[in-house]
Amino acid sequence: MRLGLALALLTTSAAHADQTKSFLAKHCISCHGPDKQKGNRRFDTLDTDFRSEANATLWQEIADQISSGEMPPDDEPRPPKSDVRRLKAFIDHGLARGTAAPSAVLRRLTALEYRNTIRDLFGIDTTLFDPSGAFPRDLITSGYLLQQCLASAQTVVEKVITPGPRPPVVKIVVDARGLSSGPGVWNFDDHADIVSRYPKDGRLFIKNLPDGVPHDGHYRLRVKVEVVGDRKGHSAQVLRIHPDEDPQLGVLINTPARGSLGEPGLGDHLSKTIALEEGKTEEVELRLWLDRGFAPVLTYPNGPGKVNSMSQKLAKQLDIPPLNKSRATRANFKGPRLRIWSIELEGPLFNQWPAEPHVRLFQKSHDAAEVLERLAVRAYRRKVTPAEIRPITTLVHQRIEAGETFHEAMKAGVKAMLCSPGFLYLEQGADGPLDNHALASRLSYFLWSSMPDARLTALADRGELTRRQVRLTEARRMLSDPKARAFTENFVDQWLGLRRMGEMPPDQKKFDRYYHESVEAHSIAETRLFFQHILDENLGLATFIDSDFTFLNQRLAEHYGLTDLKGDHFRKVSLGPRSERGGLLGHSSILTLTSNGVETSPVTRGIWVLQTILGRTPSPPPPSIKPLEPDIRGATTIREQLAKHRDVEGCADCHSKMDPYGFALETFDPVGISRVKYEEGDREVDSSGVTPDGRAFANVVELKKILLTQTDQFARSVTQKMLTYATGRTLASADRVAVDRILAQLKPRAFGLRDLVLQVVDSEPFRNK
Repeated sequence: MRLGLALALLTTSAAHADQTKSFLAKHCISCHGPDKQKGNRRFDTLDTDFRSEANATLWQEIADQISSGEMPPDDEPRPPKSDVRRLKAFIDHGLARGTAAPSAVLRRLTALEYRNTIRDLFGIDTTLFDPSGAFPRDLITSGYLLQQCLASAQTVVEKVITPGPRPPVVKIVVDARGLSSGPGVWNFDDHADIVSRYPKDGRLFIKNLPDGVPHDGHYRLRVKVEVVGDRKGHSAQVLRIHPDEDPQLGVLINTPARGSLGEPGLGDHLSKTIALEEGKTEEVELRLWLDRGFAPVLTYPNGPGKVNSMSQKLAKQLDIPPLNKSRATRANFKGPRLRIWSIELEGPLFNQWPAEPHVRLFQKSHDAAEVLERLAVRAYRRKVTPAEIRPITTLVHQRIEAGETFHEAMKAGVKAMLCSPGFLYLEQGADGPLDNHALASRLSYFLWSSMPDARLTALADRGELTRRQVRLTEARRMLSDPKARAFTENFVDQWLGLRRMGEMPPDQKKFDRYYHESVEAHSIAETRLFFQHILDENLGLATFIDSDFTFLNQRLAEHYGLTDLKGDHFRKVSLGPRSERGGLLGHSSILTLTSNGVETSPVTRGIWVLQTILGRTPSPPPPSIKPLEPDIRGATTIREQLAKHRDVEGCADCHSKMDPYGFALETFDPVGISRVKYEEGDREVDSSGVTPDGRAFANVVELKKILLTQTDQFARSVTQKMLTYATGRTLASADRVAVDRILAQLKPRAFGLRDLVLQVVDSEPFRNK
């Protein structure tokens, strides 16, 4: 009986293999055979040994291309659906049974994970202090990286272990004479007026803090400030202000080490924005954390634009001397400004001494072995053996015997622990299921980008995290914790590529409003808030393709041409059902990211849609093909240039898959503003196209309708990206089975985003090394 069944299965498998080869010969070999290899793909020599990762990858690619309708191309006969189903079933069966499981990888903490882990391990404030700041972007082990780990560990122990006397509280009180400022601040004898919001201009800080504050700690900042001038006058448009907003005092934190005024944008950390009343002198007080070397900087975040250009325009309009050249004119200026009368800074202020990180580490113990063992359990994120701690304890004792104090010797011990593989790597052991502590770490670094908390660790100690319901309950708890914002920020930045924002910044002259209104920061906030809402409400993944809402504040709304939104706070905003702004394709962050800062490229934007929405990676261009040169005269449109480019042998096939999606997004300029004409040449924008499977669209709204019919494909792409993010490794062909199972569970529930996160936590790749 068993032999007969085995022979039947073997016969069926052989028949399917023959059918598959016949399918390839009929529909694929003419373009991917001995005479021609489009995309460097050749299928006539491809065998059915799915144990080969290279073979399995090609078979998977064939299944995806055929299932999506992208292959065969439009000018070739379409295969019957029954043949497509048989081909896919054969490939899925081969992938499920033939490919080897991926090998376990030893993963190092990323720079962000390192920073967050230091924060949670010791309880220190990392708002300003970044212990990973000098780490190379690529964290491959190198001599330089090890040097930076040592330097970072030294800085950390100096902040954590503070056995000396409490730093004295110092109060600094200064008037206008003790203030230093940029060109957007006008200094008078008894006050200073902040006139500009431009980052390099409107900055005011205490002159006698050239090296910042001398100690870490909380500080009390008091500012005597008055709002003067008219925000609603006829000059409001020239001054680039929002007359309906309450004037605001901004408090930034920066370090004078970056320059006399700090390095605007790069070194700035926003601490507080305070709304003020017009015509009233106020005493503003706030408590803020300052690391040693940092100092507060006062700004006028919703004040006039860049002072030099603004003053020239206003002077011409009012027929007066330029404001930045005439002291008398400044004194009589009626426009809006913040008048600073005095600043007082007092600190450092501590609720206890030694500070909380020191107390947390030692817990009044002077036993090196006890302190180090307790720390190692948390730092290594698992149970430890005495043999693991003994070398570090021995190091501490040797230093004490050599004459160092207990606390100085302990700095060396803690430093050694922070540079050990147990801390720097997420240890997983040999291939197979993760143990409870490894599961705790995988959960916490997936959803929090940091170490497990006490509850997660306790569950791991009791061996409960291998239980499915316990693990899912913890995932739900962790998603509701404020620390889960790290998942939103880091996954979104990795998935959508937002971490590359700023690499090709928009031209400052051409898009000056982009900088005056801080559009980059606001646009990133929109995309993150959009993702967070979809996650919180468990909305379907199709919402990312199209939606009837987004999140805006006044500045971003005006960037989009919407004028009825007031205030700088973000809120959910309803869009029309056919809005071009609905979904990710209408976000300024995505549209700016996929431009080069000067002009748009349908190729770049098309590749983004192809990779991010549809999960396809186009083949690189042949080395002999030169890139397109922009036509700065505006004599030809990018569509016309690409039409000629596609005539080149080897270009048409790939461009037919990429360009149509990019053409739809030509309705947006390089910073995401809607347009109907190109600026150069005054030519009208044509946002129509035809998708690779032959469906025509007139604009981005119609393209989104087409993409919504490919939600299954988009869901696969997002699932693969999230599994990669969660496991910290590249997916292998064997993982396709797990992806298919997740999608089968999600499809009846419209691919809810929160459901996807829980399915990833419950998946086999997540639970295994």
